Amino acid sequence: EKMLGHFKIKGPHPGREEILAFIQSVLSGETPAGEKTLKDLERLFPELLPEVGTHALFTSDTERFRALSCMMSALWLAADRYDDFTSGQPGKKKLRPEQWQQMQDFVVWTGIKERPDWIHGLLMYLAVKGLGRSKHLTMQLPKQCQQPDSAVSKLLENHLNVVPSFEILTEETADLVASISELHESFVFGQFMQAENTPLSLQILRQRAAEQDEAAYKLFLFSALGMLAGIGATAGATHSPFLTQGTTLTVLYSLQALQKLQLRSSQEIYWSYLCHWGRSLALSTHTLEDLAFLRLACICRTRERSAMELAYSSWASLALSERQALTEFLLADGIHFHAVLFSYLPDCFANAHKNHKVGLASMLILLVELVEITWTQLGIGVLPHQVTVHLGDLAAFTAAVRSRSVFFSCLENARIHAAGSSGYVLNMTSKNWSRTEEVSNHDMSLSGTLRSVLRAVSKSKRKESTSTMLTLLPSIVEATVVESVVI
Repeated sequence: EKMLGHFKIKGPHPGREEILAFIQSVLSGETPAGEKTLKDLERLFPELLPEVGTHALFTSDTERFRALSCMMSALWLAADRYDDFTSGQPGKKKLRPEQWQQMQDFVVWTGIKERPDWIHGLLMYLAVKGLGRSKHLTMQLPKQCQQPDSAVSKLLENHLNVVPSFEILTEETADLVASISELHESFVFGQFMQAENTPLSLQILRQRAAEQDEAAYKLFLFSALGMLAGIGATAGATHSPFLTQGTTLTVLYSLQALQKLQLRSSQEIYWSYLCHWGRSLALSTHTLEDLAFLRLACICRTRERSAMELAYSSWASLALSERQALTEFLLADGIHFHAVLFSYLPDCFANAHKNHKVGLASMLILLVELVEITWTQLGIGVLPHQVTVHLGDLAAFTAAVRSRSVFFSCLENARIHAAGSSGYVLNMTSKNWSRTEEVSNHDMSLSGTLRSVLRAVSKSKRKESTSTMLTLLPSIVEATVVESVVI
């Protein structure tokens, strides 16, 4: 029954009119928050049934709880029910009323309040979004559809027995949900929020959004907000555990920047977001190195001044040539300058910070080598473009390794493999994993020293593009700093 072709949720499923009536009762304030509302969602969207639903067989309770919290949060946002949205949040961290009002301004911009059918489609999408993270499920799909967002789109297209709630949507709403899913395939909102992606990612999103109805893009952003709201949900959660006072600021900056997708250039949107975010930590934006550190601090998920100071001390400890190499990497946009998108890079820094045997400074040094290896092995530099390299394995290794010298030498035994349309994967290999328990502190390897020499040669070859960056970026940032004040 865990085979896609044979899976089926037993029992009669609710009809569209019953779901729309439930949504209307929430919007009007007739439906109170509580366990009954959670049970109603489980019943109305059978993928969420605790014993026989799709989540019960293919994912985990954690994914199911998150889906329910996302859906509840989306309903509270659409109905402007602040007290219900924040009911379980700790007092000191509770979302502030003025932040809620900014989110309500965004909700009004989407137009969803007047469209219960759109809310129905949004709830349906949030109910099944987590299925894309099920390895057991995605391994049964074609290889090019095994990434989480691609997997969800494939389920909506070919496996309605797994997502039966999609069948009862109107044709218009079903098309809207399919478009939302396609946009999530093209652009990961969380990567933008953490400065993990590049301006080229925004350019691609603009192209994809232009191919869809305007409503699809607006609901794509709303769905991204809903997906964040449920992070960290536990059993019985009817509020948003994630969108609290501290985390919401970055989310709001991101949404406000992306609302201008069709009005500004990709670089302006990207740097207006970062400059606006950086001002909350009093970060400078006067030089290229300032801008590079600004992006780095965002990648490191820096939210407080003390954390920023730690990140800056790690940055300042690097050699000048290392900071220059990272500045080029961090400022490359994929449009005018060839770029690398390292997915899971924020996780690498988070795990390096938690592991006192590694630390942020060591992660930065390794990143310099990784950038140079990627330039060399993947032949980047012929034309302005971008490649994606997934660093999930490196993030896990960084958390597990017990020796700094083993960490520094890990790239010698790592391998970069093609992963189809999703880019490349950095595989740490069994040789690295077998050394995670070592506690020796041998000297940095000869090959690492040789790579430092090669780095200087590689830098001289890219001197022309760097000089172009020196003239182009400041003019973009000057415009975007002004724009960030408007936002």
